[in-house]
Amino acid sequence: MTTVFFKNLQINSVSQTSGVFHGDNYLGGFVSKTKSNEGFGEVSGQKNVVVECLDLVLDLDTLDTVVKKPPSPSSE
Repeated sequence: MTTVFFKNLQINSVSQTSGVFHGDNYLGGFVSKTKSNEGFGEVSGQKNVVVECLDLVLDLDTLDTVVKKPPSPSSE
């Protein structure tokens, strides 16, 4: 697990599409396309026991989001 601290900002989880930006930013080429369905979550610590756990995620969406190509910097 990655934990990042910036003064009063605390980040407990970093994934493939994470980013921390400050100030005026133009993020050229930064593209993120991901989907995650989590039905259980996370168990952490010591001496944890999970008994008879049944998790079900129903994701009946045909389309979750439309991904459009961002405009190029020269078109502004």
